Amino acid sequence: MVEGNSESDVVFPPALLGQRWTAAAWRAVAVFVIGYVLPLLVLRASNFGYGVRWVAILLTYMLVSLAIFRFLESRSAARMAVLDMSPANTEMPRAAAALDQVVDTGRETVHSASKPGDWSLELLNQLDWKRMTDLCLAYFSDRFQCKAGALAEDGSVEILLFKDSTERPAGLVHCRAWGEREITLETLENLSLKMAQGLIARGFCMGYGSFTPEAKEFAKAHAISLIDDAMFLSMLKRLPDERKSQLLALVVEGDYTVPTCPECGLKMIVRQHEQARYWGCRAYPRCKAVLAMRQRYVPASASALAR
Repeated sequence: MVEGNSESDVVFPPALLGQRWTAAAWRAVAVFVIGYVLPLLVLRASNFGYGVRWVAILLTYMLVSLAIFRFLESRSAARMAVLDMSPANTEMPRAAAALDQVVDTGRETVHSASKPGDWSLELLNQLDWKRMTDLCLAYFSDRFQCKAGALAEDGSVEILLFKDSTERPAGLVHCRAWGEREITLETLENLSLKMAQGLIARGFCMGYGSFTPEAKEFAKAHAISLIDDAMFLSMLKRLPDERKSQLLALVVEGDYTVPTCPECGLKMIVRQHEQARYWGCRAYPRCKAVLAMRQRYVPASASALAR
């Protein structure tokens, strides 16, 4: 899900060819004029002039290619610069970011000496997107055979539910594991369209936040069950004690709050780009995956007091 991943990038001498794409472009113009146009006017059809012009063409091609590559890199960096990575903005950027400064992650993650002993809304809202997906898979696997997709741009993972070994899915789960806390009508419309295309009779939309009124009305008319974090919590607590403990141990093993890189599977680190913070892969530049900061969980009592 990330643009421009490469094990080895071609490195050009910046002092000679310039740091910016415009520098390479101007050098390409200069080489073409000096190495092609002038010999064409002065040396005309001589063998020496013919050789000089071919060399100029090759150098011009190299500089134009370099200018294009650096222009694309600058566009990618510019897109990261304008992204609002504040906690309120949960859009997930997919563009490859520059290697920005690594900052202290102590205030961005939740560290506890002891693991949670029971399910809670706070725990559900702290889970890494991968842990949330694993939890949904484990929950539905008690009744279905499950097949999960990759993390989408809106922070969701789609899970197909199969009964026995039938080819046609019996259900489709839209698991919002990252991204916006409020799921809108557009998400439900897309889910309904995919259900119709796959001839899937039942749909589930799960999120760690809430649903808009329009989304709720749409779900009633299209056989889509809405499961917000509070409802999912009650579903988990109704499980037998042994199964409930198994799922809890599954999601809190190791570091369950820091997001996993959707590309290479490593735990991500907090990076700083000017005034914005975001999650970046620790394997940069081999992997350039990024995630926006997710909105922090605020208990209902605390939000009521804030208002």
